[in-house]
Amino acid sequence: FFFLMIRRPPRSTQSRSSAASDVYKRQQYKHASTREAAQEELLICLGLTLKDRLQSLWRERKSEEVIKKLFLKISSSCIILQIQNELQDKYIRLGHKTVIEEYLNDTEAAIEQKKEKLKKKRNKKKERKKKGQKQNGDNQSNTDSCLLYTSPSPRDS
Repeated sequence: FFFLMIRRPPRSTQSRSSAASDVYKRQQYKHASTREAAQEELLICLGLTLKDRLQSLWRERKSEEVIKKLFLKISSSCIILQIQNELQDKYIRLGHKTVIEEYLNDTEAAIEQKKEKLKKKRNKKKERKKKGQKQNGDNQSNTDSCLLYTSPSPRDS
C-alpha cells in the first residue's frame, strides 16, 4: 500500500468553493489504496493547481492590460490637452501680434499725416514769404526811383 497524503494546493481565491479546496475536503483523511489511485489523485491535484495558477496569471495579465490601456488613455489625453493649450497660446499671441501690427500701422499713418500737414504749412509759409518778397521787391523798386528832397542842414556848411 502507498500512504500518500494529498496536500492541499495553494488557493488563489479565499473562497471555500474552489476546486482544489473540494479535492482537499474529499481526500483529507483518505489514503490512496493503489499506486494508480495515488497517481490519479496527484494528477488531479496538479491539474487543479495548474488551472488555478493559470487563471490567476490570466487575471493579472488582463489587469495589466487594463492598466496599460488606462495609462495610454490618460497620457494621450494629457498630451492632447497640452497641444491644445499650446495652440491656444499661439493664437492668442498671433491675435496680440495683429493688434500690435494694426496699432503700429495706425501710428505710422498718423505720423505720415502729421508730416504732410507740416509740409503743407511750410509750403504755405514759403509761398507767403515769396509773395512778401515780391511785394517788398516791388516796394523797393518804387522807393529807389523816388527821391526825397531834404533841406541842407547847418552842419553841411
